[in-house]
Amino acid sequence: MLSRALPQPARALDVLSAVPAGCVVHRERDDTNAPHIRAGESIIADPADCEPLRGELFLIEWSGGRRDVMQAVLRREPGIVQSDGSRAEQDMWTLTGLSFCLAEGPMSEAHLRSKIVSRVIGLYDPAFEARAECLPVALRPRETQPPT
Repeated sequence: MLSRALPQPARALDVLSAVPAGCVVHRERDDTNAPHIRAGESIIADPADCEPLRGELFLIEWSGGRRDVMQAVLRREPGIVQSDGSRAEQDMWTLTGLSFCLAEGPMSEAHLRSKIVSRVIGLYDPAFEARAECLPVALRPRETQPPT
């Protein structure tokens, strides 16, 4: 569905060379979230963290079983039909890719929760630390810098 909800600026993702216990890996099929996450890159997601948060990236499972990384966007929707038939403004969620305006929503928080598999915690690159060793010390990720 075409939605007026635009992607929000996404936080930078850490690059991890190992998958934390209990987390899952998902490979991106397309460039829906480019340049943040590109086709062929893998993300690490934490199934223990499924709390809807505005602007966060989540691994979503659709009713047909397909999984995608989508951003949760919370916005005020006018004219939502209430149970008594009246219309009122209501906070609703939309799922969107970071580079496209095509989105799923609006949806209630309960409906969003039913689709969330896990929150994205980082990019997965098993060779990242080995490549970081070749960088000058000032450019290395904090975990690989020698103690001072």
